[in-house]
Amino acid sequence: MASPAGAARPNTEPAVSRADADSDTALQQIWQPRWQAVKKSWVLNELEDFVAAFSNWPPLGAYPALQQWLHGLQQSLDRFDLQAVHDALQDWPDQREAAVQTPTGQTEPT
Repeated sequence: MASPAGAARPNTEPAVSRADADSDTALQQIWQPRWQAVKKSWVLNELEDFVAAFSNWPPLGAYPALQQWLHGLQQSLDRFDLQAVHDALQDWPDQREAAVQTPTGQTEPT
């Protein structure tokens, strides 16, 4: 767990580095399996639950591209356009990879 306050060697890396690493791990270990479970689903409740849970994940703010992707999924769900949801879900591997490689607040080069 956390080091005691009087530890001999203080952590010199910014706290955000640890948080980013934890968030990147969570994308792989938590959200990847959840995506696997719904990627071929046509059940509205399952899809809505995935989008709602992911949208409320606290570290999501560090991933603007994922926020946009989830917003698009939610809009498709709101329109009951399950084909668009299904198509967008197939983009998850690329979305996750891009999110991990693109630092917070930056956009990918065009």
